[in-house]
Amino acid sequence: MNINIPEVLEDKEALVISRWNDNNCVHVSWMLQNLTVISFEYLPLGYPSVSLSVWNSASEYMDTIKDIEWIPEENKHSLYYEIAKWGYTQDNILVELESIGEGISGMYDPDNLADVELLRFYISRKVNEQWCEIDDASYCTRLPASLSAQKKVKAMQIIMNKVAPRINEGLSVKKACEELSWINLDNL
Repeated sequence: MNINIPEVLEDKEALVISRWNDNNCVHVSWMLQNLTVISFEYLPLGYPSVSLSVWNSASEYMDTIKDIEWIPEENKHSLYYEIAKWGYTQDNILVELESIGEGISGMYDPDNLADVELLRFYISRKVNEQWCEIDDASYCTRLPASLSAQKKVKAMQIIMNKVAPRINEGLSVKKACEELSWINLDNL
């Protein structure tokens, strides 16, 4: 895998930054333009004491660091935000959730107090380094557009877990996606 690393990666642009043990230990990560994540670690008492790691996506990176106690919770929350913004990926499959102005009965009507702006999911597959939407894999959900980043990521994981096996087996996802269109807050 070829990675174009910018000449300078600054702390202020870091996705996650953690220093501990009187600043002697450091973990810093950045999301690159192609949405891969690289991290640098310096652990003077570890072997190797310096490492550079690469993840194909923020989702993959998050799955790796989510239970590491020395990474502050606020960093994990910012990572949830990035995943919610760019989508959840796994095995060259991408799940995105976004609001396109849909409501409970068609287009969202802000003047109707009973209406709620909802999220729509899209599923794509990477083919020749390009994301291509999968046919019959975009549906409006029962999830409000105001959903927190952490809950959006949870919803994307639920969707991924349902469709990824079917996609990897070359099967249609239409029926699974129709069922997933009913996903709501109770499912999270």
